[in-house]
Amino acid sequence: MQARGKRLPSKLSELLTLALNDLNKTEKDKRYQIDMSDWHTPHAKACYVCLSGAVMAQTLKASPSLLKVPYHFDRVNNRKLVALELLRHGDVAGAVWVMKLPAMKEIQFNRNITQYSYDPRKFKLQMRALARALKGAGY
Repeated sequence: MQARGKRLPSKLSELLTLALNDLNKTEKDKRYQIDMSDWHTPHAKACYVCLSGAVMAQTLKASPSLLKVPYHFDRVNNRKLVALELLRHGDVAGAVWVMKLPAMKEIQFNRNITQYSYDPRKFKLQMRALARALKGAGY
């Protein structure tokens, strides 16, 4: 486990917005390649990262030469990184549960999200819409 460091946002809407901004930065960084099936995994030519891995790379400053998964971070950030993984799949209910937040009825808890590998632009548009819906519901 990594020593206490930067705290990720506690509101799901802010956390998801941060992750999408980090994803945009990571897409432009030649040290990284987006692969939603890898957390933060070094390979020969680049470190492969998912949405949570982009947060590890950008906000949490993980080195591209190191394998990182959520449990390498403190318990609070671990939960937030796992919540991002659930949101990426459209599992809002799972993300709310992992974050130990109260369930609210003002939001659709399961959503169809286009996979990044099929259409990165559509994935990001749907995730930004989800962030707005989360914010509107108080998450």
